[in-house]
Amino acid sequence: MKFRQEFHISEPPATVWRFIEQPLRVAECIPGVESAEALEDGRLSVRATQKLGPMSATFEAKIRITERVQEERLAFSSTGKAVRGAIGNFRSDNIVTLKANGGGTDIVVEGEA
Repeated sequence: MKFRQEFHISEPPATVWRFIEQPLRVAECIPGVESAEALEDGRLSVRATQKLGPMSATFEAKIRITERVQEERLAFSSTGKAVRGAIGNFRSDNIVTLKANGGGTDIVVEGEA
């Protein structure tokens, strides 16, 4: 499954990049994230619950940064498993792209799961 989301933030790319470089703060902004922990090897451990109508499932994942181009692009992969409400494992590859636009930043998040 592929997905793409675009949005604009009224801050320059340098400011947005400084925020993105703090993944535990980013996790606080993502709906459904229950916990996030930095691991020794530079990865993150995340637990999140997603809901669709009356159904919900909780997942645990490890996230690893695979590419960093300062103030332009961040790529990461995640692998994990369902721990409640669903059965199975998952993997996703994601890219976050920043582009200056009128004093702010256009952000595109693309991924494949």
